[in-house]
Amino acid sequence: MPRTESVRESYDRNAQHYDQYAALEKEVCSRLLGRVTFRRTEPVTVLDLGCGTGTGAAALKKEFRKAQVVAVDLSRGMLSETGRRSRLRHPLKRVNADIGSLPFSHDTADLIFSNLAAPWLGDPRPFFEEIR
Repeated sequence: MPRTESVRESYDRNAQHYDQYAALEKEVCSRLLGRVTFRRTEPVTVLDLGCGTGTGAAALKKEFRKAQVVAVDLSRGMLSETGRRSRLRHPLKRVNADIGSLPFSHDTADLIFSNLAAPWLGDPRPFFEEIR
């Protein structure tokens, strides 16, 4: 079984209970949000790569209300949980994709956000090259 399949299955199984055990992820998310919200210009498109249950994506949407926030995750279970954070007036777009092979064209995003997702990649260099 490929590594991405086992990661996907693990997150799918644990998505509904993930937040209650994600203390480190919550702390890192909070610190990252404190840095990205200090911007001079409003982004048009924000990508949250490896969004998990959507904590970061929802906070980004709250901060950048006019921006389209796209929550990207390999796990459909995690994206389902992200959907619970989406609001009618402040919707989150959800995309099921591998962050190691993003389905977006060049210059899609004005802001890239990713909270502890890169370590799950076998080789993170292509990921960083792509988002650069």
